[in-house]
Amino acid sequence: MKRILLVAVAATAELINAPLHAQELFFFSAPSKNINCVYDSGSPATGKASLRCDLGQFTPSLKTVPPQSKEDIEIFGRCTLPKMRAFVIEKDARATATYCPTDAPISAEQTILGYGSRIERGGFSCASETSGMTCQNNLGHGFSLSRNLQRVF
Repeated sequence: MKRILLVAVAATAELINAPLHAQELFFFSAPSKNINCVYDSGSPATGKASLRCDLGQFTPSLKTVPPQSKEDIEIFGRCTLPKMRAFVIEKDARATATYCPTDAPISAEQTILGYGSRIERGGFSCASETSGMTCQNNLGHGFSLSRNLQRVF
């Protein structure tokens, strides 16, 4: 009986001391710093990884505001084309979400993704070019952003 109890105590101690997989946030931007992005591995509870990129200065090129969820409207208000500067794709999503954020994905420790460079992280890839930034998930859905042209696919 003592042996079983000791094994159970040892196993419990290992679980308590084991590190939890923390949510990872990785910030990066285009050299111009007009496009700022954050990869979010998702919280341990949800595990939903996402990639968000925001435009600083831009001329809206989309013709209509994509449908907004009730939750986004409650948090951010109704989005208009001149304010629609955030583009988000989830790891397994078949569509890009757009919205009008009140914050920006900027960090003092963000990586500059040089023109002609590519980054891959957590099922996403982004390519930085002088013409803008193109990001997509493993399913091939995502967005291409520049000061004068925004495209979702």
